[in-house]
Amino acid sequence: MDFLSDGRAVVSSLSGEVWVVDEIANSSTQLSWTRFATGLNQPHGVKVVDDRIYVTGRDQITLLHDRDGNGEADFYENFNNQVMAATNFHAFTMNLDTDSKGNFYFAKATPWPPYPRGVPAEITPHHGALFRMPPDGSRLDVIASGLRNPNGLSIGPNDEIVYSDNEGNWVPTSKVYRIVEGGFHGFMPSAHRTPIPNDFEKPLLWVPHFVDNSPSTPIFITSETWPAALRGQLLITSYGRGTLSLVLNEEVNDQWQGAHMTLPPEWGSIYRWID
Repeated sequence: MDFLSDGRAVVSSLSGEVWVVDEIANSSTQLSWTRFATGLNQPHGVKVVDDRIYVTGRDQITLLHDRDGNGEADFYENFNNQVMAATNFHAFTMNLDTDSKGNFYFAKATPWPPYPRGVPAEITPHHGALFRMPPDGSRLDVIASGLRNPNGLSIGPNDEIVYSDNEGNWVPTSKVYRIVEGGFHGFMPSAHRTPIPNDFEKPLLWVPHFVDNSPSTPIFITSETWPAALRGQLLITSYGRGTLSLVLNEEVNDQWQGAHMTLPPEWGSIYRWID
């Protein structure tokens, strides 16, 4: 999700839709939902730049236009479609954010397991990769590899890139990472380099499974409504536990390292109740 300059939220859904949500700032509990676009291919990320709505899909980055001003997109512009699409369900294309220079960033998960129902998973050079795209969408550059399932990604006030990754094969438990450009981030099937790495960039944080089995996007605290001592630290929500947590961070010898602290509020989630 992201926000327009007038405070309305823009929300994308896995089912292929983009919604605009109004009345958020009002005290009323009645929100207004308008479907802005539909028919997209698993739009896992949305970014608003100068009130223009960009959406990440499995197939491309789409720029949505409302040319007649009726509140619904009527032209879906292919902003960049250089990302390699594949058939395996786990090859999600996720997230969308921008740095201070206007470059876009998003990531692609790695198909896994390697032989679902006996059919080999198609692994492309774009699986498990983090991409950078210039503001005009003219090219796509891979700047990091070894991502398994990058649930959430965001850009910090100094253009730091952080993301969360899910536990699974080669990843003993979920983790929070600061991206090292050109680095290998631990998931061997998406190393995409020779020789095969025998080490990987260390995460900021390993998250025990009983604490959070599916972390979402880490967000830097910048708002003055938070205590000054916490600004620059991270907040992270959970798909799996329905919680909000603090990730407290320090830098030692160029390595970020931190602690995970679950905050008191709890919200229900499907995963939480079937655990």
